[in-house]
Amino acid sequence: GYKLLFGRGCNMGQDASSSWGRRVAIMVRAPVEPVITNPQGDADLEMLLASGRWLEVMVPTGNGQHMFIATFYGISGASLDPTLKKQNEELLARALLRKKQMQSVPYFLCGDFNIDPSKSQVICNSIRAGICHDIFQEIFKGSAPPTYRKGGISPQMNGKGTTRIDTILGNMSATHACNSGK
Repeated sequence: GYKLLFGRGCNMGQDASSSWGRRVAIMVRAPVEPVITNPQGDADLEMLLASGRWLEVMVPTGNGQHMFIATFYGISGASLDPTLKKQNEELLARALLRKKQMQSVPYFLCGDFNIDPSKSQVICNSIRAGICHDIFQEIFKGSAPPTYRKGGISPQMNGKGTTRIDTILGNMSATHACNSGK
């Protein structure tokens, strides 16, 4: 079986009258017992959790070792609307600062960021500074395929409305774990 963990419930729309729901979840295969992190006293993490767009778990990997897996769901429309992009970039910056805290522990930040990683200043700056690696891009040797197409996804998709909004960002420890597992 699996254990399914959900992020905090939140307003699903852009106005106060929208319904509530959950945007993020992480599923872990049994018998592993993941632990949801509790950010008491950390304003950045509390803001991420309150957004309903981020969830982080610590997963034991054996011999007293562990890794962190976080999921992030970006703000819809962030690639087109400057106001939404700014809000999305702020949340991403907080998520990447959290990832930076885990220097020697593998940390994977996975998600639908609702913006192409190459068009996110926060992600690009983090990659240039060595804070994170775009694992998905590295697996495809710098030519990661698109993951979204307006109107629906299909093999070999390209053209207008096609982009890459999904990825996996990791610290050096996570990237090393992926590369050594090939």
